[in-house]
Amino acid sequence: MTMTDSARKEYLNQFFGSKRYLYQDNERVAHIHVVNDIY
Repeated sequence: MTMTDSARKEYLNQFFGSKRYLYQDNERVAHIHVVNDIY
């Protein structure tokens, strides 16, 4: 699945916005997992 930078940022913003309470201290780790799930 390919995404433009803006689309990826929008998705990540929505994802982290809805799950901020889970990842407030582990955003970098969470980001890695999200990217792995997308690609």
